[in-house]
Amino acid sequence: MPPQHKFWIVTIVALFIISFLIAFAPVQRPDTRGFTVQSTFRYEFAEPLGTSAGERAAKATEIEELLEAVNITTMSVELLDNFTLQVETAALTDEEAQKDKAAVTKTLQENFEGVGEAQVPSAAQREQPLWQPLDFAAIYRPRPQVKLGLDLQGGAHVVLRCLPQVTMRFSSPEDQPLVRSVQKDEGEAEATQTGGYEPPETKKSLVEKVRAVLVRSGVP
Repeated sequence: MPPQHKFWIVTIVALFIISFLIAFAPVQRPDTRGFTVQSTFRYEFAEPLGTSAGERAAKATEIEELLEAVNITTMSVELLDNFTLQVETAALTDEEAQKDKAAVTKTLQENFEGVGEAQVPSAAQREQPLWQPLDFAAIYRPRPQVKLGLDLQGGAHVVLRCLPQVTMRFSSPEDQPLVRSVQKDEGEAEATQTGGYEPPETKKSLVEKVRAVLVRSGVP
């Protein structure tokens, strides 16, 4: 095989590999971000703790004061809904987190009836690498990195419609006629009321003036 052909084969294979690494990103830095200590706990209550945002905020403040009274340092106490409470403590180690969880559970059970623990979305649910040969690099399951637009996702259906003409209506003040009748304009017999309103334009002259104004304004 000529050397030139070998060069192009190697180049094509290299481009394919690079494209695959960019499009699917199988090689990534291990995800070590975030705080690994799980110091957030959730609890479910049998009875609603509030039916409005104001009541839930007041109940969360009350629970926070109960926990502070037993020397539990909290970062946040929040009612996610009428039945679900989330408490985050300032634990820095897993041992401290377990002690805080036991103390929080005991305090809540002493002051409320029907309290049960609920599952918290954990950082342990992060995707784990398939193989980690190095500390700074790991191989993950290939996933497409291309972000599809709404049209390619099949979530958009737009129909554009062009109106060939537009109709606008105008009315004269006090319901007075805009144009005078053709018969009167031609001199035919028509009674004229003394002191009545006399329209200054005929239909034809008014149309011509309006058309001229539109043409000067650039309207086709």
